[in-house]
Amino acid sequence: MTNKVYDVITSKILESLDQGTVPWRRPWTAGIPRNATTNRPYHGINAVLLGMTAYQDQRWLTYKQAVQLGGNVARVNTAT
Repeated sequence: MTNKVYDVITSKILESLDQGTVPWRRPWTAGIPRNATTNRPYHGINAVLLGMTAYQDQRWLTYKQAVQLGGNVARVNTAT
């Protein structure tokens, strides 16, 4: 399982580099990614991966937090 996580992270970083964006030097236009319920900033690889998304809003939730707030999370098939 650990190797799969590393593969996903490596793939996302390489994809970003191929598009000409160095993820750790990206000009953060929406601010640092934060947890939407606790307002705590994400650190390390989580901050890099979440910051690489094209979303304008940098607030994020865990699955449990979304459910507790009455949200519904759709399953996405990421198998290739």
